[in-house]
Amino acid sequence: MINSCYEPHHYLPLWLEKAEANYPAEVVSRFFDAYELPECRLFLWQMLKWYGREKDEEAFPDSADCIFFFEKLISFIEAAYLIHQKDQPKPETGTPEIPEKNKDEITEMEDPLVPVINIIKNSMDAEKIFLLGNYPLQPAELGDEYDLLILVKDTHNRPNDEFESLVHNRSCDTVPVHASVYKLSKVNEMIGNGNYFFSTFCVPEKLIYDAGRIQLESPVAKHDLPRLKVLKQIHTGMMEKANGFVAGAINFYESKEFSLSGFMLHQAAEHGLNSLLQPLMQFRLHTHNLHKLMRITRRFSLELFNLFPRDTESEIRLFQLLQKAYIHARYKDTFEVKEEEAAVLLERIKLLLHTAGEEFERIVHSIKAPSDEAKI
Repeated sequence: MINSCYEPHHYLPLWLEKAEANYPAEVVSRFFDAYELPECRLFLWQMLKWYGREKDEEAFPDSADCIFFFEKLISFIEAAYLIHQKDQPKPETGTPEIPEKNKDEITEMEDPLVPVINIIKNSMDAEKIFLLGNYPLQPAELGDEYDLLILVKDTHNRPNDEFESLVHNRSCDTVPVHASVYKLSKVNEMIGNGNYFFSTFCVPEKLIYDAGRIQLESPVAKHDLPRLKVLKQIHTGMMEKANGFVAGAINFYESKEFSLSGFMLHQAAEHGLNSLLQPLMQFRLHTHNLHKLMRITRRFSLELFNLFPRDTESEIRLFQLLQKAYIHARYKDTFEVKEEEAAVLLERIKLLLHTAGEEFERIVHSIKAPSDEAKI
């Protein structure tokens, strides 16, 4: 029986943002996007074992993974509670109702992105929205996906990727959208320091929404961008790690441990993509999600993005296999990578690293200022 001594405010969500509380079903959907049902059982069972484990028992899986799962689970439970409450008679305890969403919407523009802009405005305190481009989905018959950069005020305390998932899930009934969310104050700081990515993409011709409350920093002169020597050092360091993982993948492949070879190839792909992204964005993207890394890479190189076309059933399976190898190769005994699949992935990742090196040189050459050459 539910304890009746709780105060009404105890029934308010603590972890959900206002927009998430208005659409709790999307939180539930995001939870199952992040975790398959067998993985939920695995994490819950391991957390239970941890609770009573002996001091010398090996921790499994990583504590950071379990903490992230715990945070998602708390939001899931709050969202499930709100969904449950909608189907129940209003309690006599005076449980507060969740506020209605913001009705301040844009209507004067005739553009397929208008509904998306309104969704973003109702979901977060957006200051500026930039359209970075639109790209064919995979397969191309599905149409185009809009790539947005959203700058928000510092009033939110939730991770940016929560808002990115929110925009993606909530816009699926309008137009396909991929969004990156950053705090405007941080972006202004990076533009002031000569950040190539934000200086190149946060420009007036790409601006599609501006709340007009906070000014964006003007990009510094081209010759003030970080010297090519620094960019190349970052690229070279990441590429050396990527090639090290490829060497490890070859060793596991030759010893017939194809699942572990898949894990090493995942890490090689992650570091190969970051060898392009980190020097150009001038910060590290803290994600192991190759799908996310590939979509961000698409902003700089369609050639790299199209190395995993995902336009046929076999190509979709190949990419999913590589994606899942990061977790399943370590923690799921039934996870299997076949020899022929490992061989295809090995050649594909080798090509990815080669292409990443070529694309980096091409982009760096295009931004090189004459004054840089004497300083390399």
